[in-house]
Amino acid sequence: MRVLDTADVKDVEALAFSPDGRYLAAGAHGRGFVSHDLAGGSRVRVGPDGFRWALRIEFEPGGALAATTTDGRTRFDPATGSRLGVGPFDPDGPRPVPFFDSSAAGTRLATVQFWSPRSRLICWDAAGDGWERRWFVDDRPAYCPPAVSPGGDRVAFFAAETPDPGAATHLLVLDADSGEPVGAGSYPFAEIHGPRYQPGGRQIVVPHAGVLVVWDTRRLGKPVRVRNDSRHSFTAAAYHPSGRYLFTTSNDATVTVWDADNWVRVKRFDWDIGRLRSVAVSPDGLLAAAGSDRGRVVVWDVDV
Repeated sequence: MRVLDTADVKDVEALAFSPDGRYLAAGAHGRGFVSHDLAGGSRVRVGPDGFRWALRIEFEPGGALAATTTDGRTRFDPATGSRLGVGPFDPDGPRPVPFFDSSAAGTRLATVQFWSPRSRLICWDAAGDGWERRWFVDDRPAYCPPAVSPGGDRVAFFAAETPDPGAATHLLVLDADSGEPVGAGSYPFAEIHGPRYQPGGRQIVVPHAGVLVVWDTRRLGKPVRVRNDSRHSFTAAAYHPSGRYLFTTSNDATVTVWDADNWVRVKRFDWDIGRLRSVAVSPDGLLAAAGSDRGRVVVWDVDV
């Protein structure tokens, strides 16, 4: 176990491991990002800013770091912090681009362009060194991150019936080839958070307050509710690459590992680095990391 300091990036709200597990990126809303070289021990400041109310960090299969900035989805070199480009962006849609997610192979991408009360969900296909727009929808307001299934065949997001405050919200799943709806799931809460696909694609999970909301993608409909046995609110969730386990952080110092089949607690870790805000598991499943409200990140060996 080791503890990393993110310097001036406090309240670590997003974490991501690079495909080879060498780099760990940590970021906070409005404060930017830090890339830690776990092999060499160095760190670099990545980007001068972070979008003030939304944050997404992910690594592309080739190793570039993609993150939300005020310019939109921006790519960086995790070793040097230098910018590699910004995009994609639909010039016909609203600005900015606070939300995005991509398939496991990085060949399909979904973005949300948003400026209240307008939003546009766009699906992109990788084309050479850039992206080609496949379809978009404007008629279903989307105000949170989309989730692209690991195989790139589905896009899930929360859609409100109308832009009005308090309007009913449901989980909507679209065919990523056509953009047509293929299923919907009920959602029992007003406040929404970004959905996340299980690596095998058979579950979608959302942490909400003290409950994990879990849909079986084969049926959708009414979700399963898994209550936090610590009685604290969940703050983040990340699947192990095997899909068998879900790692969650709570609004205290603990990380819980759940069996994603029966939702029994497998392990609990208590890290004395502050209240935890984010969690990530490396692509090979050998490392996990959690970020706190004190700007610290704990990294440990996974033994599940």
